[in-house]
This record gives sequence, C-alpha cells and structure tokens, in this order.
Amino acid sequence: MSSRVRVTLEDGTTREGEIVDDFADLAPGDQTVEARIDEDHIARLRRWAISTDDHDIVFADDDAVELLSVS
Repeated sequence: MSSRVRVTLEDGTTREGEIVDDFADLAPGDQTVEARIDEDHIARLRRWAISTDDHDIVFADDDAVELLSVS
C-alpha cells in the first residue's frame, strides 16, 4: 500500500507522503458519512490515510490525491 502521493488539503496547500490505509470499505457507495464531534464540529469520513513527510497524518478523498510512485 505504501504508494507515494501528493495530497491537496482543503486550504489549497499540498503535502507529500505515503498512503498508510484505505478506508473505502467503510464508505457506503457514493454516500457521505459524517460523525458529530461536538456541537460545533463534524468530521467527514475520507478514503485515504496519508503519513506525510513531515510526520503528520492527513485524510483525503480520491480527488485530492495525486499518485507520485508505487512501491
């Protein structure tokens, strides 16, 4: 699974890293899955978990991920 990717975040910045997990099996088709964190925050399920080169983890959907190389 450790493909190298470039991911575009919601603020328009990009990060590079490796895919560490694929959550496609948790999403029911093309439906959006959301979880309420508290009164003010809702998190949306994203397909990919990506470990970035600067040691963060980010989550993104297909349209935000560009494949750089396959390991």
